[in-house]
Amino acid sequence: RIDKSHAASAIIMQRELERIMPILSNQFGVPVDLIFGRGRKQRIIDARLMAYAYLRERGYSLPLIAKSMSGRDHGTVVKGLLRWQSHMDTLPEFKAAWERFSQAVQQ
Repeated sequence: RIDKSHAASAIIMQRELERIMPILSNQFGVPVDLIFGRGRKQRIIDARLMAYAYLRERGYSLPLIAKSMSGRDHGTVVKGLLRWQSHMDTLPEFKAAWERFSQAVQQ
């Protein structure tokens, strides 16, 4: 049995991903499919971390975020969010990139 509220959240989140991924792709200079992929280049990872953080800030569950990001495990998202916070606290250029992304999303 499928929880209707979970299914609705998944649909809404998919629309949000369709809106934010081109912004992240443009900002970091990497194709959208690489953000969803398993790439380990820093630009790809940073874009992926920002997607995790944005979705979490919007109130989506860790399992739903994980599933929407190419079927990752929710533990991967937890680690990614911890890394995002660490970068925000210690890397001014990462924090500036987050601020640019946040502004772009609001337009």
